[in-house]
Amino acid sequence: MSLQCYRCDTEYEYIGSDPHLGRCPACGSSCVPPAGELTVDDWSNWESSNGLQKVRVRALDERGRAFELKIAAHNAVGKLVEVEIEGTRITGVLNRSQPPFDIGTKITTALAQLGIDELEPTSKDSPETNR
Repeated sequence: MSLQCYRCDTEYEYIGSDPHLGRCPACGSSCVPPAGELTVDDWSNWESSNGLQKVRVRALDERGRAFELKIAAHNAVGKLVEVEIEGTRITGVLNRSQPPFDIGTKITTALAQLGIDELEPTSKDSPETNR
C-alpha cells in the first residue's frame, strides 16, 4: 500500500495485513491517510432553503486517530472542502483530481442518509478551501 505524509510529502510503502501505524516514518507526523476504515463518531448537518448543504463528519480510524471532514453539497453532490487529522488542518491535498484518501463505506453510507449520493473530488482548478 502506497501512503503519503501530508506534513512532509514523503511517500512510503506499507506492507502488512493490519492497518498501518498512522505515523510518517520520516517525520513522525500523524498527518497520513486513515489506518484501516474510518468509523463515524459524530456529525452535524446544516441545510439552506435553496438546497445548499454543509456537513461536518468526525470519524476515527482503526488506530483511534481523529479525522474531521467538511463537505459542501448541492443537489445530492458533495465536495470535500476541508480535512483535519488529529486537529491539524491538511492543506494542499484538496486541489487534486482525486480525494486525498478513500473515506470508506461507513462515511459514504452516512452521507447517503443525509441525501448526498455522490462525492466528487475538488478539481485542480477550484480555489483552495482550507481557510
